[in-house]
Amino acid sequence: MAEAARSVSVIIPTYNRAERVMEALDSVLRQTVAPSEIVVVDDGSTDDTRTRIEALGARVRYVYQENAGPSAARNRGIRESCGEVIAFLDSDDLWLPDKLARQLRRLDAGATEAVAYGEALVSADYGIGVADRLFGENHWEGSGGLPWLLVPHSLYTPTVVVPRVCLAHCGTFNESLRCGEDWELFLRLASDYSLCYEPEPVAVVRGGSDNLVADAELLYRDHCRALAAFLATPQGRRLGSQARRRAWAQQRYFFANRARRVGDRRLAFRRLFDALRCDPSWVKPWRALLGVALGRPSSKQPPPCGAGTKDGP
Repeated sequence: MAEAARSVSVIIPTYNRAERVMEALDSVLRQTVAPSEIVVVDDGSTDDTRTRIEALGARVRYVYQENAGPSAARNRGIRESCGEVIAFLDSDDLWLPDKLARQLRRLDAGATEAVAYGEALVSADYGIGVADRLFGENHWEGSGGLPWLLVPHSLYTPTVVVPRVCLAHCGTFNESLRCGEDWELFLRLASDYSLCYEPEPVAVVRGGSDNLVADAELLYRDHCRALAAFLATPQGRRLGSQARRRAWAQQRYFFANRARRVGDRRLAFRRLFDALRCDPSWVKPWRALLGVALGRPSSKQPPPCGAGTKDGP
């Protein structure tokens, strides 16, 4: 196993996922480029997470805290770590073996610091089986990625590798957010840094019944809070009034399409009218209203932003 040119800290928050976090750790330990350290932050688990992780010895550092949510757990891991580069992994997801090698190579090839993210395979359950790619052609490379992220998209936390200096400049995860905290941080980062995309899959993002984003209404409410939180930051305040209105309209439009896909026409109408109240000049919601009225299916859109947010009670 090769060593990385820059020191890399892997941060894994977990809560009552003893078996799955061991699978996640195994995927890190199998990397072709070894990280400098692996920090698992146990966010108040009551199962045998501690026993299993401590059995791995010095290869993994175990940190326990009282339950405070995924943002606080990741921030604790950032504070406890010392690597020049931070790589995130959720405790129920997996890295592919050359994940770090591919993304560190791309980061090192850049002239300036950037935030690396990559393609991922999305599995509907906890088996690998048949999986779909996360981004495909719908990705962003380079500077100016904020409008793309505001659509909204997510970089998906298990694929993200970020230099510590970027976090020192933009801040870490917003601990007041229970869901969508990753997207809000990525909005801040994309405001000030380029995005570096790896087209080959680097991770497997898995879903399940204990996934925090399984609750669609919770996801919507917290997504609203996340967008409001971003718009209140120095990066968000740079946006003009029209850009801010369009951001709110895009958020409503996104969730209208989610409602359409599950056949909830009433909710789709409500979200679309909300979008038009935010930005009546935007054509897409008007067209979508016609589509809902005529019973047409929604167009394909990316998975929900914040879908990497899964660790917590």
